[in-house]
Amino acid sequence: MYQKIAIIISLLLATILVYLANNYAIMQEIKSIPIDKIRHLTDAADNFYRYGFMVCGTIWILTNFMILKTKQMYWLWIPFVFTTIVALTISYQTEDIFLFNKENGLWKGGFSLSYVFSIIVILGASILLIVNYFILKKWIFIKSDPSVF
Repeated sequence: MYQKIAIIISLLLATILVYLANNYAIMQEIKSIPIDKIRHLTDAADNFYRYGFMVCGTIWILTNFMILKTKQMYWLWIPFVFTTIVALTISYQTEDIFLFNKENGLWKGGFSLSYVFSIIVILGASILLIVNYFILKKWIFIKSDPSVF
């Protein structure tokens, strides 16, 4: 029962991410002056950034609950995949906005570190996944054998 609920919630959250990514793609089709278009693109990218990481946090909490209920560690891959997808999408959107600014004369110099940001987020999620795994493993061991303490 828990697994079905978790899968349904995960699919709903994935639908939210798809909607937000699609919203960004729709903003690219807008025909307007570059300064207005960049404002719309930035708003759509900010929404994806904001809600994307909220979805990732929600998925991490849901996953920990599922692991404690089912004692199956494969659930940890779901938030890692969500976080990786969100990080890569944010990097793509940031790079796209950077290139749009550069092509339309709105560039103020500098360079884009969007893919570096993506790598840092994915490495952070990997470290969090490993730490979370060991904490949950210890918690499940303590719950299954309370005589340890």
